Amino acid sequence: MVDLSLAHVGSRKAVMITCKHFSTQFAIERVRYAAARGASLLMLMPPYHGVSLNADAPSVLDRFGGIADAAKISILVLNALLSGVTLTMSFLVRLAREMPRFGYFNT
Repeated sequence: MVDLSLAHVGSRKAVMITCKHFSTQFAIERVRYAAARGASLLMLMPPYHGVSLNADAPSVLDRFGGIADAAKISILVLNALLSGVTLTMSFLVRLAREMPRFGYFNT
């Protein structure tokens, strides 16, 4: 789907690709793939698998840091409230200050 979307749009419009997976390594592979093919922006959510399997704030920070290092393009964080992972405003501010690739937030 990434290849089809980016090939169709080309460079005419900015394209945001959602890269999600509970595994950080798989998420990193997906962001690298999307960025290498011309995505303009990535959308990430905190890792979760249903409401009973989710990460705490330090784990999310580590995960997002690894993904930001791999991405090389800007990232939007989707604060998925129904995921069961709480991303507080102070956490999002810290994320934006410490990791400049995180410049967009949807809360």
